[in-house]
Amino acid sequence: MGDSTAIWFVLRAGLELYFIDYYEMSGEGLSHYALVLQTKGYVYSQHIAPHDIEVREFGTGNRRKEQAQASGLTL
Repeated sequence: MGDSTAIWFVLRAGLELYFIDYYEMSGEGLSHYALVLQTKGYVYSQHIAPHDIEVREFGTGNRRKEQAQASGLTL
C-alpha cells in the first residue's frame, strides 16, 4: 500500500468522454476507495479495475476482486 491509487471519474456522452472528477490517495485499503465511490453520489455503469485485481492476498487467500465485490463494487 505504499503506492498511490488514482480514481478517474469519466462521463460518457455518445462518442465523447468527459473527465469530471479525480481522487488520489496512498496507504489505504480497498474498503476506503469503495467508500469514496459510494459517497460521490454518481451513478456508475462500469468500474474498471487495475491489472492486478485477480491477485490473491497472501494473508487471506482471497482475490482482490472478491473483496471489491464484497464492498459493493461491480466489476
